[in-house]
Amino acid sequence: MKKIILFLTILFFLNIVNGLNVATVNYSFYFVGEIINENPYPVFVAVPSYINFNHKTLSVPKSAVSPTISVSNGTELYVTFYDDIFNGRKGFWIYPFTSKKIVIYSQPIVKTVSVPDNITEYKIIGPIVYNSIDVIDLNNIFKYLKYNGIKIGEFKMYVSGTITKGDTDTLSIIFPIPVMFDRYSEFYKLTPDLDIWIDYNDWYYSQIKKIEKIKLEDNPLIPNDNLFESSYYIQKIPAIAYTTSSDQPLEFSYVMYK
Repeated sequence: MKKIILFLTILFFLNIVNGLNVATVNYSFYFVGEIINENPYPVFVAVPSYINFNHKTLSVPKSAVSPTISVSNGTELYVTFYDDIFNGRKGFWIYPFTSKKIVIYSQPIVKTVSVPDNITEYKIIGPIVYNSIDVIDLNNIFKYLKYNGIKIGEFKMYVSGTITKGDTDTLSIIFPIPVMFDRYSEFYKLTPDLDIWIDYNDWYYSQIKKIEKIKLEDNPLIPNDNLFESSYYIQKIPAIAYTTSSDQPLEFSYVMYK
């Protein structure tokens, strides 16, 4: 398959009208992990009916377009596993020095990406940046357990979805992953199997440096492997740099560990 590469030096004009929907993003995800009881006695863990996650807005360089992202549906996470009701609360028992596997999943999530009609003169139009990320903080979700002899084991999240071009002849978009673990440990891309995966932070700062006319000594746009290592202080944000004139959706999927 021919590689799709976004050349940042080539900018595209979009057919922009008031509130024009230029892309639709659909995705869903689930994550699984273990909760370990390190106490010498059994404990009952109540599960919430749903879990809200945090929303992060990314900075967008002036050379790019910052869109409006609207959520059509899907704002909550759901816990699927419980095997008992204790004192009126759904949950599960964990016996001493044993563990339970839990699954938390999302509703199907649909988001529309639109741009307003606010251009009053001729100007260069850069790529659109999907600048909204849902961040899952496991420490916050399980914050009351860790103080009661309960250990949180490794968690794995699987995400899959599509990006579909909307009412524009050509779509040029920088698409950071839509959902991630806070301070994840590993990330593996699954699809698309194309050289269009980048790190958003690298791309962002390269645009800032270009604006400031600072020569870049070494700034690879496309990583050579499938694994991003996450720093404790600087959270890498994998992204897709995608340009298309096709109405066919681009499928994406990835796995993340915490």
